[in-house]
Amino acid sequence: MLIAVLLCAGTISAGALKITTEVPQPLLGDADGDGRISIMDSTAIQRYLASYTVAYPEIVRTRGDVNQSGLDIMDATVIQRFLVSYYVPYNIGEPI
Repeated sequence: MLIAVLLCAGTISAGALKITTEVPQPLLGDADGDGRISIMDSTAIQRYLASYTVAYPEIVRTRGDVNQSGLDIMDATVIQRFLVSYYVPYNIGEPI
């Protein structure tokens, strides 16, 4: 109903309504699975390690393990270093 109202009002065009089923390609370091590297990835790792609830624990475990030594606090730290443009010897942000 809202879409019809907006179309009639000329606020958006029918071409602007694009629904896609594309799944973002998994990126190394994208621990929260949103398709980008951000501080939320480091936070997801920290929450997982502290046994707090995370939305997708398997994604945190696989994509968050940036140094491939098992998920630990160093992975969160490496992501934080990457975000502030420090050198990290891992391909964070690259497809896995």
